[in-house]
Amino acid sequence: MRAGKDDLPFLKETPILIRDASTNWSIVPYPTPGWASKVYPDAEPEEAVARLRDQLAHILRLDEPDPAASWRARGDELVGVSVRLNERRFDALRFRGPGTDLSVGLLPGSIWMAARMSTAWGVEHYANLPSEETFTTPDPVRVEGTVTATKPLDVAGTVIDGLRVRFEGGRHKLVAANIPDRRTDDRGAYRLYGLPESPRDEFAAEHAERH
Repeated sequence: MRAGKDDLPFLKETPILIRDASTNWSIVPYPTPGWASKVYPDAEPEEAVARLRDQLAHILRLDEPDPAASWRARGDELVGVSVRLNERRFDALRFRGPGTDLSVGLLPGSIWMAARMSTAWGVEHYANLPSEETFTTPDPVRVEGTVTATKPLDVAGTVIDGLRVRFEGGRHKLVAANIPDRRTDDRGAYRLYGLPESPRDEFAAEHAERH
């Protein structure tokens, strides 16, 4: 079975909605028993859900005196980072880390953005909460090197562990991953379509180190 097959029938409409800024939305995590059991496998089901709920409340800044104000302040910081990145006009970025040495070229017109967005009529919203990133569009033909995921990834309900991808000339030449009871199928996904960058921040670093 292809991982994630037919899980996103709205893909054709999504770019149009985003381009036209014709809707506002926010994707927010919710603690479920299945998820909690994976994060806290040694805890009783009710305790696992409660612990995950508390963790989510923290990373969503719900334990702040004014969560909305906290997100507005963080959004201002992230937008400021995207402005500074745009001012630098980087030609390419180099990523190095455990199992990763990747060079990603940028397009002359690539624009850095944060996850705080506005609709065409001025309604401000966060596409994802929590959000600790800025992002841009890479040059699809200038990606070279290897990237390795150091943590498991959830793709439409499928947990992928040990993901490793090597790129040459913008196209992947090797994909390796552990997907229980499924084979990998990467047809139609040869190139990068987005490039996120997470500014270092005590709150974000605490979340990353915990998970």
